[in-house]
Amino acid sequence: MVNRSVIETVPLFQECDEIFQHKLALVLKPVVAAPDEWIIRRGDTGNEMYFLVRGAVDVVGEDGRVITSLGPGSFFGETSLLLSEPRNASIRATTYCELFVLDRADFNRVLRDHPQFARSILDACRRRYRVTVEPDQAFDRQVNLLLGVRP
Repeated sequence: MVNRSVIETVPLFQECDEIFQHKLALVLKPVVAAPDEWIIRRGDTGNEMYFLVRGAVDVVGEDGRVITSLGPGSFFGETSLLLSEPRNASIRATTYCELFVLDRADFNRVLRDHPQFARSILDACRRRYRVTVEPDQAFDRQVNLLLGVRP
């Protein structure tokens, strides 16, 4: 299943078992973006993350300069999905792009059906974002609330 191979590329989901990954893959929605289309705008509220299957996108910083370019197999938007924070960069398609979208409602629904994976996702989230998010009790509470984990 193509969707499942997309999910397996995300570090946050690699520690989860095949059943959980499969259920996430089932809720992915296909999206197409045209060249020069803005997929994400910095500062917007984000309720989804994206998986780039075909095409290329630029990650654009606050000053309008391209920070990096991403190609097939890349993903973006997971910070807003997991932490309910505003988008920290803009994403613009540079070619025609085929993407899959995972929205927060579907993610949370799958997580509620498989709460045993909340801890592994929480731990992966802590490891991945410790660089940009100060590790403290407020961060832990925010992630625990998102994942429905009781302290």
